[in-house]
Amino acid sequence: VINSERKPKEKINLPTELDIQGTLSSDPIKMADYMNNFFVNIADDTIHNNGQTTGQAMLLPVDNPDIPVLDLYQTIRQEVSRVMDSLKPKTSSGYDGISAKLLKTCKEELIDPIVDK
Repeated sequence: VINSERKPKEKINLPTELDIQGTLSSDPIKMADYMNNFFVNIADDTIHNNGQTTGQAMLLPVDNPDIPVLDLYQTIRQEVSRVMDSLKPKTSSGYDGISAKLLKTCKEELIDPIVDK
């Protein structure tokens, strides 16, 4: 209510026509098909226009002395348990969709696969 009194909503005008191969079309199905086709093919078209093939390696490994070697050490069950116990029991989740609360609840089932050699 307050926002509607303070400032009227601005009407957003969306495009109603699309230039499809030189012809203006207002048919929503044709517009959607054209846009879907464009976004499905744009990556392959760009790669082709740049003289690359999809099977070609995009990045080659480079030895860089400025990047230190990553050494990973085995962990033990108690360390993983301690880290999981230290998590705040939040119900919000990250990109993986797993909350800290769920992780703590399933701790015993998860520890062994994490530390498995």
